[in-house]
Amino acid sequence: MYTRRTILAGAVFAAAGFPQPQRTSPAGGITAAGDRAEFAVDCPRPLESVVYTFVQSYGWQVTFEEAPLEHPADRIDVTKRPGAPDRSYHPRGGSFTFRYELGAGGSPPASPKPALEAAIEAYNSSELPGRYRLEESSPYWHIVPSAFRNAAGDVVAAASPFDSVISIEAGERTPKQTFLEVIAAVERASGHQILVGFSPFGRGDVAVLANELVQVSGREALRRLLTSLGRPYVWYLMKDPGGRRYGLSIVLL
Repeated sequence: MYTRRTILAGAVFAAAGFPQPQRTSPAGGITAAGDRAEFAVDCPRPLESVVYTFVQSYGWQVTFEEAPLEHPADRIDVTKRPGAPDRSYHPRGGSFTFRYELGAGGSPPASPKPALEAAIEAYNSSELPGRYRLEESSPYWHIVPSAFRNAAGDVVAAASPFDSVISIEAGERTPKQTFLEVIAAVERASGHQILVGFSPFGRGDVAVLANELVQVSGREALRRLLTSLGRPYVWYLMKDPGGRRYGLSIVLL
């Protein structure tokens, strides 16, 4: 007889700095039965919830970069003041479930890849906004956008700002200085503003790095910088629905 259990984690953070409210994605529920598990959530950003829940439940270093939300049917107007010229939006989320394999005896999966691929396959088969793909760059697994519906309703290829190729000249910098240069380079290359919320780079940052980055993606630059800190971090890059800005948060695992 199967033993059933449900794993629930606390609420995920909200990306900071947007002019309209950003709803947080709650943790989803994981219900296990033998060597299979089902994930379920109902929220505006189900894939963000998948990432947060897996990070909290399994300790995986998974990142999430959100697809653009340009088509009116892919977002919900949540403007609180009637007639306000500046509209506020949330993504059009909803109920989302998928199943994946556990390890022997119902233990956590041995590798993140099959579970993350199951989540992406289920999401891409749904009517939820955006389409995604999985990238591996040890020790990270990245869920990044592959397509979205533009304002005219056409499905077109999507690129994350962190797909942009950047270079930074060699020089001695603190990690914070390097981080700010990486973000500035990504903004120039992508044409998108990135508002930084949570990050591990503070005023007490005194270590000096003698590094350079030559023709690497913004994602790879951030991966190298965070792994050099010697602690496990994950990041979430959330899109301003209908706008050109992104909110970046980097949190300790």
